[in-house]
Amino acid sequence: MERRKVVLSWFMVMMNHFWIAIAIGINDSVKLSTLSMYLFGVILSGIIGYFVIRSLRKNEIKITLARFQGHSFEYPRTAFVFLLACLGMAGFPITPTMIGEDLIFSSVKEDQYFLAFFLSVSLIIDGLALVRMYARLFLGPHVKTYHSIAYKSS
Repeated sequence: MERRKVVLSWFMVMMNHFWIAIAIGINDSVKLSTLSMYLFGVILSGIIGYFVIRSLRKNEIKITLARFQGHSFEYPRTAFVFLLACLGMAGFPITPTMIGEDLIFSSVKEDQYFLAFFLSVSLIIDGLALVRMYARLFLGPHVKTYHSIAYKSS
């Protein structure tokens, strides 16, 4: 189902970060500035990514995550902006999300193994899903057949 609905997949990745913030907020008395730093980067990247998906949906007939579509051929700037949004949501080191993730990991106590495990696995899977989403939308052979493609035998 998520392969057909790109916006739903994008918001599910965003909601993962909100669930992490709720879990950390319930677990320990974390400062609101820590959670707001973390969620600021997520919300900013999420909004940028949503508008990129919306503009791509407006320009193309059908976008889906079922196969590689290669839209970076026609929309290189849009692909770059979406890559930055994906990196921002995944916690790339130049974003406020990375600083927030570091502060959230520092609020986990030494005896909370399960919380640290599920938090790290959740962020790893989230990053993998974002990279896969970028690859499915913008990488690979272009879906329109009138563009030239490189054959494997050449």
